Order: sequence, then structure tokens, then C-alpha cells
Amino acid sequence: QSVLAKWALDVGDDELKFTLDHFQQNTQQFIAETNQTDDDNRQTALSVDYQRNQPNAFADSQHWQLYLTDYEQGSDQVSAGASQAGAYTDYNDYGFEQRIMGARWQAQKQLDAASTRHDLVYGFDADYYDTERPRFKTRIASDGTVMQDNEPQKAFPGAETWLTGVFLQDNITFKETAFKLIVGARVDHYEMSPNENTLYDMSELADINETAFSPKVAGVYTFESGIRGYLQYAEGFKIPPHDQAYQSHGIEPFYAILPNPDLQPESSRAVEAGLKFSNDTTRWNLAAFYSRFDDFIETAVVGTSPTYIPGVDRVEYQYVNQDEVTIKGAEASVTHWLTDFMRVDTSAAYVTGENDATGEALTSLSPLSGNLSLGYFADNWHIRGIVNAVAAMDDVPSASVESGPYIETAGYTTMDVLAGVRLGDWQVNLAALNVTDKYYVPYQRVAGLSADAPTEQYSQPGRSFAIQASYRF
Repeated sequence: QSVLAKWALDVGDDELKFTLDHFQQNTQQFIAETNQTDDDNRQTALSVDYQRNQPNAFADSQHWQLYLTDYEQGSDQVSAGASQAGAYTDYNDYGFEQRIMGARWQAQKQLDAASTRHDLVYGFDADYYDTERPRFKTRIASDGTVMQDNEPQKAFPGAETWLTGVFLQDNITFKETAFKLIVGARVDHYEMSPNENTLYDMSELADINETAFSPKVAGVYTFESGIRGYLQYAEGFKIPPHDQAYQSHGIEPFYAILPNPDLQPESSRAVEAGLKFSNDTTRWNLAAFYSRFDDFIETAVVGTSPTYIPGVDRVEYQYVNQDEVTIKGAEASVTHWLTDFMRVDTSAAYVTGENDATGEALTSLSPLSGNLSLGYFADNWHIRGIVNAVAAMDDVPSASVESGPYIETAGYTTMDVLAGVRLGDWQVNLAALNVTDKYYVPYQRVAGLSADAPTEQYSQPGRSFAIQASYRF
């Protein structure tokens, strides 16, 4: 269920807009009395936008935005299990709650000089995140004994996060030439601290307080043929999300995720080059990139310990920093109108990377993938067939996790058919997805698992259908 409402008011030459966006989804899965799940997700977002179009000495136009988002996720789970004490049934109440408040301001200003024109964009943004993950468990033995009664469980203790940033970009056009220079910079400040919680050893959960400067420079040249070539250098910075910095939970006796008080933010330096072309019938893009990361964040096995189950060890995972990592890749896309009504689209992407210290592949990358579609677009209706292809993933670390080699995945191909028709003020869209009912498991869903890990729970939907109708008035 979803509701989207917008109300715009003209204020002289300016515009004031209010937006309400609410979404709620309930999913129930029943396999047996002792194997069922009831998930409820809901999100409400409110925003106020003010577009000021009256120019002054500092800006030709300005955009202000204030927003508030409240997100709640609940999952009630019933599952059977057994331990040394005997069989039991767990009743789990898992939740995730996040409230976001934020503000944005962006201004644009155009300046003309004798040989150049400057299009300036500058502004600031600020966000506050309050995140909680309450988890409670009731465990009842097979003889009716209450072993746990709505006891709180560890996941991560929740966190408060402040993200603030200021930015400036100058798009410089050199008059009488086909060259354009883009120069920009951003300064970000991050503060994150865990919420006090008696379930955790707070000494293992460190505050994170960082400031980063990220420059960017790019050159664009347009050839007489209409092809545009560009070369860009950019630096980036990423603070560890709260769930990576403060994660502390597991499923006993099999595994645990440990917090890392020494986890550092990730920084990067990237070079990208590409070619672009567009005219009335054809559009294509070709790009390649090379990136170096410092303190790259990735999961790692940091220890094992014996359990009461013979031959089964408790595996301990942790988010850690890899000192230096290199990631490189390329992507291409082509769109071409064969006639006034028929269009073909295709794209492909390839990425590879390794830990520079060990020479091992990374588990956070994706295999070669691409798609090809052919569509017919009439005045009031259209139909498209899409073939999606993903290569097998065997570029995985050669070192073993505790329970065996790292998992590899098979390649797969799926086919979708999309159609739509406009009936007056109505628009109706239809979709038949994975029409060949292909069974497949994306590598991203199982990356880092051992080769003998069960993967059925990570498989994607088989043949499915969807319909969407909209009315414009």
C-alpha cells in the first residue's frame, strides 16, 4: 500500500512544494507451525521544497529542502531448533527503526568572462540519523518450559550519526573551443556514536569523528563528429555504516559477527575515461575506470572456536580494513532506433579487483553481465523483450574460509517481456519476468560463503507477472 501526495504553491516567481510519501508492505510466509515469518515494513517521508528563482548578486536560483523520514521494519519469526538441552521453539521479534532529519541548500550562478563562461553550483547538506535495532526472543522447550521470556538479543546497539558537507563545482566553458573543464571539491564531516546499551561491551564500540576533503577535476572535449571524450580524476571518502562499525550478533553455535573498534573510514582515488555519442537515432557510451582504495572495508574470518557439536566450529567474522585495494573495470551501452518504431538497446559491465597486499581477489565484486532488448513503440502502446545474461563467477579468493574454499556461482540467462498501453488518461503496464522460469543465484547474494554452503534461500523468483495502472488528471 502506498500514498504519494504533492501540493505546490506559486509564491510570486518562486515555488513552494509539500510532499508526503507513505509506503507499507506486509509479507507472510508459512511453511509449518514451527517455521513461519510475518514481516511488516513501513516508511513515511515528509519534505518541504522552496525553489527561489529571483536572481541576486550571489545566485541566479536557489533550492531549499527540509525533510523527515521515519522507517520501521518488523519481523515476527517462529522457528524450531535443538540444543544440548533438547528441542525448542523460538518466537523472535526482530525490528529495525530509523529516523532521518535533513536539510539541503543548492545555488546556481552563471558568470561570463571574455573567453570563458562559468556555471557555478554550490551549497551544503546536513543529515541526522537515529537508528535502532531492537530484537527479542522467547524460547519454549518441547515440554512447555519457558527457557527465555521476551529477552533482548544482540545485533547492534543503535547509533546516532551526523553527516554534514559543503560543496562547490565550476563548469567552465572555453568560448570558441570545444573544450570544457569541470573543477569541484567537497568537504564532509562525519560523527557517529553508539547508543548506550547494557547488552554490549561499550569499550568495543568506538566513536567515529572524521573530516574529509574530496577534490574532482574533469575535462570534456567534443569532436566534430559529435563524439564527446572525457577524462576525470576524483577522490572519495566513505565512513563505515553503523551496522558495519557496531555489528555484534550471531547464530549460536555456528557463527558470530564481532564489532571492530579500530574500523577506519575508506578513501579512494579514481581515474575514469570515456567516449559518448548521441544523435536522433543512436546513443552510445563507453567508459573505463581505475580506482585505488585505502582502508577498503570488507568482511573477514578472524577466528574460530570449538562448539558442543562434534566437527563444528564457531566461525567469527568481522568488518576489517584492507590497507590497499585496486578495482578496475569497463562498461558500454548502445541504443539505436532501427525504424521510427523499433529500438534495440544493449549494455555490458565488467569489473575486477584485488587486495594489493595479498594479490587475492575481492568478494565484493560482480561477474561480467549484460543485456539486450528489442522493443516496438507505437503511439499508444509498446512491447519490449529483454534478455539478461550474467557470466559464471570464478574470480574468487584462492584462500579458504574455515569451512572450505570460497563459493563460486554459475552463469545464467533470463528473459523478461514488458508491455504498456495508454487508454485516454489511463496508462497500464504489464510485465512477465523470468519467463523461462530459470533457477539462479546471484553471486552478490552469496559472496564470501564457503563452497558447500546451501544457496536455495538466496535464489531469485521464478516466472512472475506484474501489472501497474495509473490515471493522470
